[in-house]
Amino acid sequence: MKAAHLCLMFVLLAVRLPAQSVKADHYLDIPGQGRSGIPGGSFFPGRNSLSSTSHPPPSPLKITFVSVDVTDLEYGDYFNFEVLIENISKEPVVLPWSPDAGAFAQPVPRTPAGFLSALVLLQVESESDPQSMLALFDAQALYGSSEVPRSLLTLAPGRAALLRVPAQVSATTDFGRSNILQQPGGVVRLRAGFAFLLDNVRSVRSASTLPIRVRPRELR
Repeated sequence: MKAAHLCLMFVLLAVRLPAQSVKADHYLDIPGQGRSGIPGGSFFPGRNSLSSTSHPPPSPLKITFVSVDVTDLEYGDYFNFEVLIENISKEPVVLPWSPDAGAFAQPVPRTPAGFLSALVLLQVESESDPQSMLALFDAQALYGSSEVPRSLLTLAPGRAALLRVPAQVSATTDFGRSNILQQPGGVVRLRAGFAFLLDNVRSVRSASTLPIRVRPRELR
């Protein structure tokens, strides 16, 4: 019991230290609920369906995994995390900046001008073997178009944007769920990532990870 308590205290302390010195020029707080869905029968722009007026592939970004607001969780619980996106290139980078998929749905097959989409990712890794990926949590999608006001963010060189993102302790596969729940003490490490849904553009992942503890859900 004492060892488990010490392990949990380590987790609680570890996820709060990085957040003390974070500075950002832009901030997006993504709500867990309240976003409009895609109306039935409408057309939604798919992966790589960029118009001729779209922006070119983005310049390099740096991703920093800042914080997790809850560290002791049952499988299926919801939590929030923060990720910092920095433009480390010499050119502006245009980011999709809206989580509202319904704002981009079209009545006919058509791609909005300048359409961009991306995913904010959480990768689950083993505490004992950082190179071992156990699972992925469901990603948070972001969208942008010059036709939808305030849905695109131009990140100038040297500038940073902080995102607060909702997430759920839920693997995308049953195999991933089993991997998570089999970890000693329930402790796993999370790594954040950001991926533009464009061909020939690689996803960017945080260099650091943050620990959480995941317990099987108890029946009540």
